[in-house]
Amino acid sequence: MTFMRDIRMAFLVAVAASALTGAILRAGVGFDDANITMNYAENIAHGHGYVYFVGGERVEGSTSALWTAINTLAFSLFGRAEVFLALLGFCLGAGTVLVTMRIARHIADLAGHDGGAAAAAACLTFLAFPTFWGWAVWSYMDVTLWVFLNALAFLLLLKLPASSGSRSTAGFIAVLVLVAFCRPEGVAAGLGFSGLAVLLVWGDDAWRALRTGAVSGLAVLVAVGALTALRLSYFGVPVPNTFYAKVSTSYLDQLAYGFYYVWTFLFHPLNAVLVLGFLAALPVGLRTGGGFLRAFLAALALVLAGAAMYAVLGGDHFGGHRFLQMFLPLMIPFAILPVLSALGWVDARLSGRLPVHAVAAGLAILAAWSAYIRNGGYLWRELLIAREGREVGQRLNAYPGTPSVGIVAAGGISMTYDGPIYDLMGLNWTKMAMAGRDHTGRPKNHGGFDRDVFFEELPALIAPALGGCDKEAVQSRRTLEIVLQDLLRDPRFTSLYEFECLNDVGFFRLKDLPSPQDG
Repeated sequence: MTFMRDIRMAFLVAVAASALTGAILRAGVGFDDANITMNYAENIAHGHGYVYFVGGERVEGSTSALWTAINTLAFSLFGRAEVFLALLGFCLGAGTVLVTMRIARHIADLAGHDGGAAAAAACLTFLAFPTFWGWAVWSYMDVTLWVFLNALAFLLLLKLPASSGSRSTAGFIAVLVLVAFCRPEGVAAGLGFSGLAVLLVWGDDAWRALRTGAVSGLAVLVAVGALTALRLSYFGVPVPNTFYAKVSTSYLDQLAYGFYYVWTFLFHPLNAVLVLGFLAALPVGLRTGGGFLRAFLAALALVLAGAAMYAVLGGDHFGGHRFLQMFLPLMIPFAILPVLSALGWVDARLSGRLPVHAVAAGLAILAAWSAYIRNGGYLWRELLIAREGREVGQRLNAYPGTPSVGIVAAGGISMTYDGPIYDLMGLNWTKMAMAGRDHTGRPKNHGGFDRDVFFEELPALIAPALGGCDKEAVQSRRTLEIVLQDLLRDPRFTSLYEFECLNDVGFFRLKDLPSPQDG
């Protein structure tokens, strides 16, 4: 009965939050990076192979093998993926809330608190994090699957000490295998959960603890080994091409970006409140001891390890700290306990004259959504880039012969343009990604451009922009100046390319390529 009540609450919160974020973001096509994954999936579903454009090289420009497989299934069954991905994102977002509620019940029981109140508070807390819903439902990216799988793994981890059955262990191992398939860093997450399983179960049954940790860790390594072998045989490299394009060999520069990424997460007001509430649960654990303390330390270890891992990888350029969304299911169940205790103390002093819990929740949710309405979680731009990219691709199809295009924002255009596309940041172009990987001083995640590789290939059309029939305006776009190192003003470039405009799309074309106006 309580499980069905939790499902209803999670569903209602997911409906409300998804609808509001969708309206604010004017969602519908997903983020530009999501369009890249959809493009690969469409090519795979149509029998062209794991390629960025039909006839192109094999290149893994979509980071998540599992999410690409899900996208491919959507194209195979329905011909399109957008509606399917939105519905799946909604289900996984609601599932994350439900799993967090179950964690909160378990944690509250261990601490001697009201499990029902903890579950309800955990559910409502997700209303104060609209950015989570922007990522989960409307990005169409693997974030929602990654967060859900890690949350579910944590719940199953906490249940292991009290369950000696093989089914619970098998479920835990199965989820860890999916975590390993979800993202390349899944191997670290899977092994981390395996190690924590040993620590949590050791006090009850040392032999079962060692067996569970060894089997789950081995399963993760076998899964990653099989996936790596497939990558080596098909692509010739052990990890996705996006790693080479994004991760710099200038490790100090990379680390500086990564620590700044974690720092900005910690000092966002709502995140700071969440972190302080989470840390305030430590005295509860020290006082309570036993299962609660072990659970808290496990969550703390996962949070610290996750922060360190993404700091080493250099963080991320997207708004809303997508990689750190996985912290919400880990911290919310603990953070709500000291908050509920504090609100209960205030309520007792007021003799129940004011609905303190409701007022506090309302103020937190109102503050979060008022900020989100103003800035959209800094996610508006990602949707706009995808929409404009699709429009550019459709208009460029009018160019005779569909010549090759060199582009920076490579997702939306890949869904509509019929000719070859070269990703100038290297995310979907192996040679570009592998060259010049010292990204010192370059934009985070956008440092893969190499001038020598560009001049070897010479794509026919360069940097198309919607509504950009002003040559100077196109050349002066700050993003292109930084990402392409002012390529458009390079004397070699200007000797080979000239400005052109077609259907209100401005771009540079090779001078020996016939102008579309000639026809």
